[in-house]
Amino acid sequence: MSLDLNEISKARAKEVVVEVELAEEFLKRGLYRNAAGKAFQAWKAYLSYLASGSRDLLINVFKGRKRLRSGKVVDYVDLVIAVMPMVLMKAVAQSLAIRHGENIPYYTELAIDLHEYQYNGPDSLGMLSRYVNDEMARVDIEKLIKYLRERAKT
Repeated sequence: MSLDLNEISKARAKEVVVEVELAEEFLKRGLYRNAAGKAFQAWKAYLSYLASGSRDLLINVFKGRKRLRSGKVVDYVDLVIAVMPMVLMKAVAQSLAIRHGENIPYYTELAIDLHEYQYNGPDSLGMLSRYVNDEMARVDIEKLIKYLRERAKT
């Protein structure tokens, strides 16, 4: 059994737009950690969207089949595309870079950094977060939002 990648793609495209809008709203209100979380979610949705149209690039990386809790068996690649687990985002991004550009791994790393910041906040010692202050995070949140906004136009 295969997952409906066309439906997943449509849902993820909508999710990108909504999450970006929320991230922008949180930024305006100075809620940087919330904005970082929404920017991360937007990027995760964007990767899933790209992956759903690039299954052929991913099928050799995520091989085999997996059984869902429901008992259904699906191709592992389809499960990765649908769920886009954070721990696999880098592997997905590197594969997608072949077709979608070398910026994909860079923005994936940036999104993961923002996810870390969302949970740990700024850390002036640089032990729990790569961001020593909120301003650094704000710059990266805006960078990620700008990139996603440009992609949403196309």
